[in-house]
This record gives sequence, structure tokens and C-alpha cells, in this order.
Amino acid sequence: MIKNKFLLSILIVLFQLTAFSQNQYVYYFDKDFNLVEQSKSVFNGIGIYENGLFGLRVYNSLNKNLVMLEYFKDSSLQMGDGFFGSYYANKAKEWEGNYSQGKQDGLWQKWDSLGNIIDSSIYDNGGKIMQANFIYNYPDIAFLILHIDSLKSGSYTETQFDRNRKIISRENFKKSEDPDKVFIKVEIDAQFPGGPTAWFHYLAKAIQGQQGQIDEFTESDYGTCVVRLIVDKTGKISNVEAMTMKGTKLAEIAINAIEKGPDWVPARQNGRVVNAYRLQPVTIQKPNE
Repeated sequence: MIKNKFLLSILIVLFQLTAFSQNQYVYYFDKDFNLVEQSKSVFNGIGIYENGLFGLRVYNSLNKNLVMLEYFKDSSLQMGDGFFGSYYANKAKEWEGNYSQGKQDGLWQKWDSLGNIIDSSIYDNGGKIMQANFIYNYPDIAFLILHIDSLKSGSYTETQFDRNRKIISRENFKKSEDPDKVFIKVEIDAQFPGGPTAWFHYLAKAIQGQQGQIDEFTESDYGTCVVRLIVDKTGKISNVEAMTMKGTKLAEIAINAIEKGPDWVPARQNGRVVNAYRLQPVTIQKPNE
């Protein structure tokens, strides 16, 4: 999870730089949350003791927006205890939850940058016991699928809604296979949100943003690059790699466009969402052809 990576980076690099008062501290970070001097900072953090806990607030150095808020046992930042929250650049909530003795506990929720909830999980002493994933058709903000997974019982429920958010189907399943299995062939492929037309417009915009790199194309950089990726059950993408035209500038642009794009609509097999591979061609033709 982004939150875990974010927290781990902070735990590694944070330490006291300056004391404003008896128990207030300031920190400076680059874009990867490595400790830097103030003039090179992208984020800054302020820590202070509050009601027996050490609260850390991390801000964007440029616009002063809050990026993260977390509470720890003490200023060593070794054990989270209490509220955790992270926030998008537009100030919308990203993650909210609580730690107890350094372990996730109770309800943890995640939202997309539009304010739609996409994950709601329950933890007990650091272990996830139930999770709910929400999958939307983003171009229309239509609620499509609610996937509730009871990790203790090994069962899950999948509910589908129409565009008016009325239930159109609900099925209960018992897990009988590896939940992390990645399907090679499926009944319904994963797709870019909004379908082929939305993909075309997104790709055109992404390519325009790389015009400087395209101007440096050689003969071997033009053509069709087939990119393979994995789309998991929540629509997250991973393992993006070029299957053709490896090492070309087109392959670099194609991979970058997919990795920086939105979540996809996951594949379906036997009426349920699954992890699956997806092959996606990206074409840039030589001018005047």
C-alpha cells in the first residue's frame, strides 16, 4: 500500500532537526522523503507532543497542504499509536485509520482523489479480517461492484449495482482456489475505465505530454509496442512490461503512460472479478504515413 511505503520511508529518515520549544520539531524532505536541507525540500514535517502522544504533521513545502498526520508513542517514531491520515494534493482524504501499539486496528478506509471510497477494511491486532473493495466506472461515476471478502471464513460476497445504484445481482462465493492467482485467459478482459474511446483519448493526451521525447524518435522507435500488465481484482495495475519493441523510446512512453494512468476495470471469470494479465498495444506511426 502507498501508506505503508510512505510510513516506512518516514520511519527510516525522520529525526529531530530543530527544536522550536521543549517538544516541537521540524524536518525537511525531498520528493522521496529523504532528509535534505530546507532549500531543497518538497515536504516538511512538524512534530509535537499532544495528550501523551507524539503527533507528526507532514506538509507540502510549496503550497503548505497537509500530506500526512500520524501519532506515535514518542518522538522516536518507532511505534504508531492512534490516528493516521494521508491526503491527496487536492486536499481530499486518501487514507484514514488507527494504530494500536504499532499495529493497524479497527476500521481502515481509502478514498480516490474524487472522494469515492475504494477500500474499507477491518483489522484486529494488525491482521486484516475483512475487506470491501468498491469499483466504479469513473467517467460516469457509476457505482458498479462491491466486493466484500471475509478473510477468516474464506468466503466473499460480490454485489453489482446499476447506474442508479440499485442492486442488480448479489452472489456469495466460497474460496476454492488461490486468491492471488493471476489468470492468463478470462471470459471478460480487464479494460481501461470508459472503454476503448476513453483509452484513445487518455493515450493521445499522454503522448502529447511526451512530445519532446517523440521529436527524438529514430526509425526504430516508431511502430506498435505491445505492453503486458497485471490488473488485480481492485483494478490496480502492476508488472507493466513491453513484450515487443523492448528498449525503444516508444516502449518507454507506453509503459510510463500505463503506470501513471488510473485504475482499470478488472477482468471477470465465472461471473466474478479476478486478477488477470492484459495485453495492450500502443502505436505511434511515423509522420506522413
